[in-house]
Amino acid sequence: MTDPAEIVDGVPVFRPSIDEFRDFYRYMTSINKHGMRSGIVKVIPPAEWKESLPKPTREQLMSIKIRNPITQHISGSGGVFAQQNVEKARSYNIVQWKALSQESQYQPPAPRGKPRASITSAEMKKHKHILNHKQLNDTALFDDFDYNIDTSEFTDERCEQLEKVYWKSLLYAEPMYGADMIGSIFDDSVKEWNVSHLPNVLDYMDEKLPGVNDAYLYAGLWKATFSWHLEDQDLYSINYLHFGAPKQWYSISQCDKEKFDIVMKETFPREAANCPDFLRHKTFLVSPSYLESRGIKVNKIVHREGEFMITYPFGYHAGMNFGYNVAESVNFALEEWFEFGLKTSKCLCVTDAVGIDVPKLIRRFRGEPEPEVCILCPHNLSDSQLTFPKFTIIPTIEHIEGGKPQFCHYLCGQLIPEVSIEKHNKTDCLKHYPEIPNARKKLKCVYCHQAGGACFQCADAKCTRAFHATCALPAGVFIGEEKNYCWCKLHRKKITEEKDKDMKKCYIDELKIGDLIQAKLGEHFSGVIVSRNDSENSFIVDQFPISEKQNLLEIPMDAVEIQGIKISKKRDRGRPRSHQKKWDATGDKIDYLNLRDPRYSKKLDDFFGHKLILETLQVTESALSETDDYSLWYYKPMLSSDLKARYTSDINSNSPNDPGSLQENRSHKKKNTKSTSPTAPVSPIESSSDEKQLFYPPRHGSMANPQVQHYYVQPNTMMPMPQMIAPNGAYQQQHHQHQFIAPKTASTTTHTTYY
Repeated sequence: MTDPAEIVDGVPVFRPSIDEFRDFYRYMTSINKHGMRSGIVKVIPPAEWKESLPKPTREQLMSIKIRNPITQHISGSGGVFAQQNVEKARSYNIVQWKALSQESQYQPPAPRGKPRASITSAEMKKHKHILNHKQLNDTALFDDFDYNIDTSEFTDERCEQLEKVYWKSLLYAEPMYGADMIGSIFDDSVKEWNVSHLPNVLDYMDEKLPGVNDAYLYAGLWKATFSWHLEDQDLYSINYLHFGAPKQWYSISQCDKEKFDIVMKETFPREAANCPDFLRHKTFLVSPSYLESRGIKVNKIVHREGEFMITYPFGYHAGMNFGYNVAESVNFALEEWFEFGLKTSKCLCVTDAVGIDVPKLIRRFRGEPEPEVCILCPHNLSDSQLTFPKFTIIPTIEHIEGGKPQFCHYLCGQLIPEVSIEKHNKTDCLKHYPEIPNARKKLKCVYCHQAGGACFQCADAKCTRAFHATCALPAGVFIGEEKNYCWCKLHRKKITEEKDKDMKKCYIDELKIGDLIQAKLGEHFSGVIVSRNDSENSFIVDQFPISEKQNLLEIPMDAVEIQGIKISKKRDRGRPRSHQKKWDATGDKIDYLNLRDPRYSKKLDDFFGHKLILETLQVTESALSETDDYSLWYYKPMLSSDLKARYTSDINSNSPNDPGSLQENRSHKKKNTKSTSPTAPVSPIESSSDEKQLFYPPRHGSMANPQVQHYYVQPNTMMPMPQMIAPNGAYQQQHHQHQFIAPKTASTTTHTTYY
């Protein structure tokens, strides 16, 4: 282990010799113990390396593009601040960025007692010309361009003064930061400590992830801030300051991490309730004095050009820039990181949160063979669990016949609708895998929050929750006796009837060692029975997913939830009768959500998610005549909930008028009716003839489809709702001798359905 040359405000500072400096991985391993105590360390490279480092060329400087820099809107008081980043709708090259740094709002204040340097009119004119220049690659801008600034003014005393000014003026003159720009200005000739080519564990990854194993550039200005955070996947990181003003760094020692987490959750309770990893958003900032008043020591150090800063797992860090500069950063990992990587979590509310397959990375680093991975779910089970029948890995028929090696869990092959498990030369294999539509592969599991493999959905007509087969039981899904009938825990049938209770007892009596079960002790979970104790009415199960605390768990038999048997048939909820029937062009009945139907697969690929899918079905009169009546309803998603669906018969109406809504409105009015004077009823217009009058109300085409005609009643006429379309296409409603009949059109009626 290498000891630091000095410790500055709790941060170890290392000055390696040129021989020590040549092997990056070995040197990082030798100082790892210190960084795992302080959160960050500084490494000052040897003078020989600095002198051999080539200066940035014109081409390298021209490659720096600050695209859509972020303006940091910071609010708060009392040392507690929240940061909102807003992208600026323009880009800069490094020449323009330096010119921008000379504007007063992006300059640090002048030293006490000294005036700010004045700018001549000629310099001001040149300055505006540079900033207004549209061609970022114009080589003329780079003629005689000095990319650096005079950094001699940033003495220790000056930096200490600016740090105090920063915390006092944080709410004024919003800073701007050019962050997360893919690129590097290290020359390829630099072999040691080249940030864009660091030898480390992440070299074994299949792909390049920007900022993780592919370097980022950062262009700073005065007060540009990076708030408290940990690195993605709790990785290490390295930051090299190429040129310009220094940075101020803060860190929390790993021994204070839990205390820091508690303080931040108490300081930002709403954000902590919404996301357990809210600090990974990098938008929450508290001052060192605020933390120290709550018993948390803050380490700090100034980072100058030509120096490296290293951050460590579980070491919270934050900081800011003293002025114009350019730095380069990337994540890396040592072998010691594996134990942290296996336990790390990622923020699920950040769409681009980094995820690394750590077990796969470990196998590659150690030269171990790759296991057989399931193509229908993203989960890797333990070796002991793979021996259970339901979790057995089976090949696809394509693999057996000489194609690409692909495998799946036996359970996954049982539950995904399009596939099946069949015997091939006395071997179980998965068939019809290519028939799974892309829409199903894009479904995101509500239990593991991943979209890999393929998911099935709750059989309830209105529920869109999706699950991997291996996630279904721990998520509380009831698996019915038929393949496509599985209900989520919110829509599953409750065991209340005596016959169902007797059925559950028979189900439990038949369970044996090796069976996969679902149980509920507060929350649902699943596991495989490894022992049965009838004398105490209990099972010992091997839990799935794998528990961090204890994988073997003893549970009472009554906690087991029955699966795979018929209880009481569930009915579709919340939809008018017409929406429970789907018809194809020939009048044949089709399933409500048949992903294998060719008419749906393309539309689901394009519109899958929370968007409504508009499907226009051509329904012939012969098909309609098979029903007693056929209503045209429009679903109102903004007025519906998980428990109640709302519909209207008028596409232009914002109010639902389906029978359920009308009944609820009548009940509500009845409860709130106050005693008032009676009013005379409104009478309909009397007909001048004893014969029935025929009216043709005005009509117009549907916005969704011009062929769909909507009919409206003239003023002072009465027409009960909802309107019904009879098999012959006529409105068959009569009130006070007024009958409304739509003119006959073609034999085909266009029916627009939302689902």
